[in-house]
Amino acid sequence: MITAMKKGMNILICGSQRFEDEIFVHKTLETFYEQTRGNISKLFTSKFAGSCEFARKWVHYKNDTLPKNERIELVDFAFDGLLEKKNTSLYDALEIPEYAIQNDPFFQRGKELIIAKGINLVLAFPNKEGILGASTRNIIRFANLAGVYHLNCSELFSLVQAYRKEKEQEYKQNNSENLAFKVKNMRP
Repeated sequence: MITAMKKGMNILICGSQRFEDEIFVHKTLETFYEQTRGNISKLFTSKFAGSCEFARKWVHYKNDTLPKNERIELVDFAFDGLLEKKNTSLYDALEIPEYAIQNDPFFQRGKELIIAKGINLVLAFPNKEGILGASTRNIIRFANLAGVYHLNCSELFSLVQAYRKEKEQEYKQNNSENLAFKVKNMRP
């Protein structure tokens, strides 16, 4: 009997090594997994800390709960040495015109890597300040050139942070009122 190979999305995770919110990465991936009914075949990450490290952990946790034929393959997305060096330094803090991106060998090579790996989606996570770094923005540019959709998770992260802050304020306010009530009603 021949079993059909599971078809699904090949997702590239990129983002800052300084991103510290592991729960946010796990919840984002879990939500995506649920919304696509488990339609993830491969998750590409770097071996760096931050969002990639958290995504790798999520895959390990998730795979522990899945049958072998439904597990997500974890793939190292390594740039070649030259591209990696250029990605982290050459284009920092530059607003690059579209025509330059279209013709630049650096961006063309990045586009070729995205296509060669069969990546269907890029999830771009911010740094701990909620901003996409230069390398992450370059990977988004590669994806755009390759015609691959990306999701800028910094926007979602900002919304989640605002919600968390609001709930924290409510909690503090409620605890403050409860403490004041208890002190007021204490008997000597």
